[in-house]
Amino acid sequence: SCMQLCMQLLFFLLVNMAAEAAAERVRYSHAETMAARMRRREQLRPLLASRWLERRAARKGRSAHMLDGMDEVAESPEVPSSNMDHQLPLPLSHCAPFDIKTKNGMLRVQPGEKRAYIFLIVSDDQNLDDLLEASSFGSFFRAVPQQTHFVFGAQADSMDKLQTIQEQMQRTSGYEEVKGQLHFMTEAIQPRCHLKREICQKQYYDNLVFQAVNEWGGEEPLMQISWSENGKLHTKKVEAKGDTGWLPSIRELLQEQTDPLEFANWGGLACDDSDNPQESVQGKIAVVRRGKCAFFEKVRLAQNHGASAVVIVNSEDGDMVSLSCGSPDPCKSAGLKIPAVMMSHEAGGEVLNLLKKRVTVTNRFSLKNAIQHFVGLDHFSRLREIGQIPPRGAEESFALTFLALEGEYYAYERNLEQKLSQPNALIVPVLEQSKQKESGILFSGGSGLYSVVELPDEATMKDFDKLEVYASLDCPGGADKDCGEWDYVVQLLLCKANEKTLSQTSWGKATSVGSCDFEMGRFVTPYSRPGKWMIDATATLPLLMGGGRHYFLLKQPYWSQQKYLADVRFVFSSSGIHEQPLLSIPLFHGGIFDQEYNSRHRPMNIDIPYLTSRAEIHSVITGHGWGEDNENCAEFCVTQHRFSLRQGVEIDGETYASSDEHVYETSLDGAGSEMGCARKVSEGVTPNQYGTWQFGRAGWCPGSAVSPWVVDVTSSVKPGLQAIITYSGLFNNSQYDPAACVGDDCVDQGFPAEIRMRSYLVIYGKKQGSLQAPAAARASRSKLRAMERMQVSSSERGVWSGAGMAGSLSFCFMILLGMISLHLYQRRAVRQGYNKINSSV
Repeated sequence: SCMQLCMQLLFFLLVNMAAEAAAERVRYSHAETMAARMRRREQLRPLLASRWLERRAARKGRSAHMLDGMDEVAESPEVPSSNMDHQLPLPLSHCAPFDIKTKNGMLRVQPGEKRAYIFLIVSDDQNLDDLLEASSFGSFFRAVPQQTHFVFGAQADSMDKLQTIQEQMQRTSGYEEVKGQLHFMTEAIQPRCHLKREICQKQYYDNLVFQAVNEWGGEEPLMQISWSENGKLHTKKVEAKGDTGWLPSIRELLQEQTDPLEFANWGGLACDDSDNPQESVQGKIAVVRRGKCAFFEKVRLAQNHGASAVVIVNSEDGDMVSLSCGSPDPCKSAGLKIPAVMMSHEAGGEVLNLLKKRVTVTNRFSLKNAIQHFVGLDHFSRLREIGQIPPRGAEESFALTFLALEGEYYAYERNLEQKLSQPNALIVPVLEQSKQKESGILFSGGSGLYSVVELPDEATMKDFDKLEVYASLDCPGGADKDCGEWDYVVQLLLCKANEKTLSQTSWGKATSVGSCDFEMGRFVTPYSRPGKWMIDATATLPLLMGGGRHYFLLKQPYWSQQKYLADVRFVFSSSGIHEQPLLSIPLFHGGIFDQEYNSRHRPMNIDIPYLTSRAEIHSVITGHGWGEDNENCAEFCVTQHRFSLRQGVEIDGETYASSDEHVYETSLDGAGSEMGCARKVSEGVTPNQYGTWQFGRAGWCPGSAVSPWVVDVTSSVKPGLQAIITYSGLFNNSQYDPAACVGDDCVDQGFPAEIRMRSYLVIYGKKQGSLQAPAAARASRSKLRAMERMQVSSSERGVWSGAGMAGSLSFCFMILLGMISLHLYQRRAVRQGYNKINSSV
């Protein structure tokens, strides 16, 4: 009968639909597997372990400021022991309000939400005098943050200098606009007090800022150089820079050696065991030049040849720095027993010229108390170190501008604390500093720190549509000198873990780690300073919506010896919209940036669920590598990253794409620029680091979080159909073909250009009473289409329920007509602009 024939045809169609759905699931599984294989594991780049070369300038605007040595990052000075009967003020100590006398009357120093303070103290330090003389006051005035006040003071013998500075500022354009935030002290800063507390003057002990000025500067070596020439005795005092605590101190040498020591000319850089001194350095001070290798290597070679001390002559165009040492050199375990200092290029050149003329030159070391010229009080009344002013490679004319950036960073920290205390937000601790202090387990290299976190149940999690990650890396000892000295990438990863792993201790040192493919956050450590950030991690929210226990990993490079106190928290919130992320689909990773880069990124076919109300691409992209190709890519060159989307349909096992293409592009602008990262302090870049932090990088900065690039692609996708997504990385809007580096900008230990990228397609849907698990939301395309096209109106449902066999027959024919219409629609789509494409990965 007609009814039997109809039912047989319907059965045949349903069987074919089921077979198609099964094949679809197989194809989708294969696509995911192939995509996973294409993800390139981030190369460890073991050469980074010996990365002592300070970055060369990018060809566009940097070469004039870079040094040629491999010794460049200097930590802040060690705080020496003191004979005072009180403890030194520590960074982040709370400072009670106090009064100081200024030209405009009594100033009550009491930081708060709308006020922070930065102190600049003038002394007899010639380096500071030169810095202030070269500074542009106009640039400083334009950079002064609205809620930061600057207090200028001086020691007793430098009050006249302070008066001169004020007069120069008053004559500079822009002074009137900021004069209410500039304060000049009328009383001198008292010197360090070495007597008993009751004898010391009240100002010293009751004012933590003045204590920090006197105590944080430590002791600096002085050299008294003597020689006889043409029957006349000459004597000259020269300032020098000591080490950062990894060598015996000058004080120890003075206790053992009271007579002057002779200088001996090494005659070179002292960087290789085959590099022997031109004359004997036995029992003398070996004079070597700065450059090519680490300070550690120079001191080691000099000690092996019997030297009693080492003087490193500064390069012609560089500032003197404290002698630093770090990984991979065994700084404190190599048995080094002699001190070392750096002297200026001018003074060192004079000594070397005398030695070349066979003149006997001697030196007697001594020590002087140094002061800390820059001290801050943030909005929370905490005592703060300022860092290095100006940073390496920066123009001295911008010195005070960088000082103003410190105040800008205080405002950023205040705003960050306010975000952490926002109402209706759920804060979930991931890693806590208090537990790390108690256990002594710090965040360092190796496998990193893991944390098993218990999230609220699904009913609670479904109310959130936004996830942010807060992360801070603090120096273990509290001072800048206790922080790691290099800019390493740190990742927060979500890992796949079994029940046994999830049942282990809540946190600790990671040992064997499973698959950790989902990056929740990417950060870059500052040069010898702490940092704190908050970034958007909404792309990972769908993986956490079910609540329960999850395994997270915080890691930095395996070889890293840098240690931090890590604080990581999740901030779940609701933005008030009626959508939430339902699904996050991994797209493309990066890789080595060369002429084959784009061919390794094949198009991806993504099924768009019928529940989709909005779609976004979330992508974290950074460029790395320098010194190996002519364009200095990819850290210091500008690259473009292009995503294109087309709609697709599948007919008879072949995929057809629409000719209508939607292109979305982001450019990593600012890479290689003079002040690219300095302009991002308000976004969380740690200012005044002990390195070349201010130069722009490709998508990142030292001491920063890498925020995702988020673009709405809703108009480019259609629920129930496929989205065909392609990606390409470009240089000057064309495929990159690196040429070998030629010229002065090239270095011996550079790294190949590399793009590090994690990208996801985030699918949003209307908020529902209970969220399906992400796996369930990933229904096959055929099922989604069938569900979409088989929905019927309420009147049709009424006919179905009350018409008996006639209703059955009507519905049967309706199904047949629907299937025929779908088939004709697909064929027509091909004729009207869809082109056949190859199957995707």
